[in-house]
Amino acid sequence: MGSDSETLPVSDWSMLYPLSFAFTDSLTSHVSNAEIAEVIKDWPPNKSPGPDGFTGEFFKFFLPEICDELRLSINRGLQVLSLHPLNNSFIALIPKKENPLSSADYRPISVVHSVQKITSKILANRLKQHISSLISDSQSGFVQGRLITENFLYAQQVVHKARKVNLPLALFKADIHKAFDTLSWSFLHSLFLALGKSISLKKRVRQEDPLSPYLFILAMDFLARWLSKLVEVGAFFPPFTSLKRCLLYADDALFFLQPSLQQCQLLQIILHGFQALSGLTVNPHKFDLLFTFADSHLLSLLSSELGCDSANFPITYLGLPLSDKKLGKSAYGPLIGKFASRLAGWSGALLSFAGRSGELALFWHHDWGLGILKHTFPQLFSFAVDDLLTVSTFLRLAWTSQHELFMPSMFSSALSSTQLHQLLLLLSNNPNLFLNLGSHIPDTLLWKMQLPHFTSASFYKLFKTNPAPLSDLRLFWKLKAPPKMIVFAWQMLQQRIRTQDVLQKRGWHLANRCPLCTIALETPVHISQDCSSFVSVCQRVY
Repeated sequence: MGSDSETLPVSDWSMLYPLSFAFTDSLTSHVSNAEIAEVIKDWPPNKSPGPDGFTGEFFKFFLPEICDELRLSINRGLQVLSLHPLNNSFIALIPKKENPLSSADYRPISVVHSVQKITSKILANRLKQHISSLISDSQSGFVQGRLITENFLYAQQVVHKARKVNLPLALFKADIHKAFDTLSWSFLHSLFLALGKSISLKKRVRQEDPLSPYLFILAMDFLARWLSKLVEVGAFFPPFTSLKRCLLYADDALFFLQPSLQQCQLLQIILHGFQALSGLTVNPHKFDLLFTFADSHLLSLLSSELGCDSANFPITYLGLPLSDKKLGKSAYGPLIGKFASRLAGWSGALLSFAGRSGELALFWHHDWGLGILKHTFPQLFSFAVDDLLTVSTFLRLAWTSQHELFMPSMFSSALSSTQLHQLLLLLSNNPNLFLNLGSHIPDTLLWKMQLPHFTSASFYKLFKTNPAPLSDLRLFWKLKAPPKMIVFAWQMLQQRIRTQDVLQKRGWHLANRCPLCTIALETPVHISQDCSSFVSVCQRVY
């Protein structure tokens, strides 16, 4: 990915980068085993492999055996500043929207070689330590400690101040078109040379490359430095003396300028020059011009000069409504609706996983997943013991056999064909249903093992001898057990219990041994089958 373009002579860069940065020497210094281990530790184990076919799980498992050889390979590549044999990649086209019709509707994602990815991540980690000192405060994307909200709040304050002091202000909102696809490699080479280090970059700027975001914001910072230099020499006049020339968030840019034809033409020249140098161009479908205190004729003239659409406040900037005056409630409608939809999910998280059934839903009168039962099963509803039974009460008491759903008289005589059909249909849809058949003989649970009654020890023995997974997890929810136990067992089968292996994938630094037996890594399978201490406890309890 990326492109070649004419590069600005190094002598001209000294005005924008007057100081040499010593950190560039550390970018290509020898890689250590610790740096490799740090990268592989955070590598998702089952992410799609590149052309070499190796996943993160492979490197995690065999790291002690291959770390030295991997370090030598990476260092050889950094010494000659070329990883060309490993630079090939698979490209996956991810649709940006439903029903894509053209190539512009797809996002190219590169699936690169594992060694290439490890090298890029190490370089990205090194560059990340110094990026805040390299990038101006106009850029808030990919810089640790800077927030996207800073740019929006700054733009909001500028617009409000301009309105308060009756100052004409023009805002040019732009988006870089296909940023990673068009960024020039020779431009990046000249940029690093201006920073104090000659680094040859070839075919490195692409989606899914850990280093690419930092290279991109370095290129965008060149634009911010250029604008600042033009202000210093008196060629570009910002509306306020201390005003930032532009606000950048990754490939999103917002420029502040005086609403005059001369300033708009100068901005157009700057953007064309930046495109010629870096290969980055403004997306023609994603840029707008808007004013405060300017007549419609001037707005139309300047919009035509820049070749963009004129817009009015409020306008969406970084996902929020930007306006020159106080917004009404209707302007916040989409934001309030999004927050309300998320709040509903957060409220459910306060309930236990097994108890999110609702206290207000009535078993017979409401549609809680099986339709309105009194209409679906009218013959059965006539024998209901409690026609106001709630779903939560039914789910809580059904497994204990303490609640009667139907009157015993229903089974005192033979059922009609309609009643029998409805009863069988209801039982098939709800296995937790308890029926009182009106017999004096107590009900008995039958267990498939040789023991007459169910025990946890016998279940463990059955599970141990036949560990095949359930082919249909829907059958799992039909077990006669407390909901919390069913949920816990289901989470264990899905490997969603917060064992050490799961927590390590989330970045926790934990020991690699089970705290009970200290023999192997704690995993759901280890706890349920292989942990001798846990098995011993189960045998004593049950």
